[in-house]
Amino acid sequence: MSGYSEHVLEATVDVVTKDGQEHTLTVMGIPVTWVWGATSREAVELWAILDYVSDHFQLDSFSVVSYTSSKAKNH
Repeated sequence: MSGYSEHVLEATVDVVTKDGQEHTLTVMGIPVTWVWGATSREAVELWAILDYVSDHFQLDSFSVVSYTSSKAKNH
């Protein structure tokens, strides 16, 4: 039996801007849906963070330092 759960992520991200400035950002409210058995929850959450930061910021580079996930919102 396959199911899913929805979560909200908060991530701490080290970034380098296009002009070379280094900052640490806290990004909140990143939605993610984990389909059980399709892949690991950790992989889905990390990809959601990578996609969110890439889509919302113009950066030279960034790395995810840490993140937390909410309990399931729906399942």
